[in-house]
Amino acid sequence: MRKLSQTEELVKILAGRARRHTLTPEQISRAMDEQEYDVSGLDALYAALEARGIRVAEEEADMPMLDETQIGELEHELSAEGVALDDPVKAYLKEIGRVPLLTMEQELELARAAQAGDADARRKLSEANLRLVVSVAKRYAGRGLPFLDLIQEGNLGLIKAVETFDPQKNSRLAAYAARCIDNELLMMLRSKKKTAREVSLYEPIGTDREGNEINLLDVMEQKQPDIVEEMEKQRLNQKLYELMESVLSLREKEVLYLRYGLPGGTELTQKEVGKRLGISRSYVSRIEKRALLRLRDAAWG
Repeated sequence: MRKLSQTEELVKILAGRARRHTLTPEQISRAMDEQEYDVSGLDALYAALEARGIRVAEEEADMPMLDETQIGELEHELSAEGVALDDPVKAYLKEIGRVPLLTMEQELELARAAQAGDADARRKLSEANLRLVVSVAKRYAGRGLPFLDLIQEGNLGLIKAVETFDPQKNSRLAAYAARCIDNELLMMLRSKKKTAREVSLYEPIGTDREGNEINLLDVMEQKQPDIVEEMEKQRLNQKLYELMESVLSLREKEVLYLRYGLPGGTELTQKEVGKRLGISRSYVSRIEKRALLRLRDAAWG
């Protein structure tokens, strides 16, 4: 008798848990945890479920206004999960909250243009749905990751959704994108969990200047940074973000956030930024130079 593959085993389990041939993303996530499912097979899992006539419930897309009141409510909600919402993230939330939502007609027009290869249309679709990422990301708060990491990873899911969205097959982008964002976050969390299980505090990670082997525990026990120095660094960072908010355009801020990994993310090359935003590397270079000049003039003016 042929042994079932990991995907087939999981589909069999999920089929038994489905109600009226429907599953929620949370049910799938929980089952993946239980079976230690390989996250690289997530697309195959969804395809196999669909082949069995099992659909994944698409929760109603929530597009919060992200005004002062809602950001305060979000901060309170996240604090209950032990997740902090720092000032740079709040500034980012305020910025994307100012981007107007699209009507169905506007979305359809942009989606058709994006499907035809229009990079500017893809950018507009992404920007108009950044609030959706926040809404989906908060479902995963409290799982050991900063909220900023969840937003950044969710944004990748949104970009993939915009690139693959077919307006002829799907009603609204938000419903389709929510699933893509869920997928991206689930894969990140599964990968993080798998990596965490493989790392030991006593596992060698290198040697010191004298050639002695050191492990993670040695690093963790090292002297912590000077508090006064850390506070000064935070003050300067805050001043930088305030300048960015006051003198840069949304596109200039997007480029600098991605280019320099702000706040606390991974730095990207100009080519990587261009690919992410759907623009050329040379255009990224021009935007970056212009933005840095504006910041310098504002700081010294």
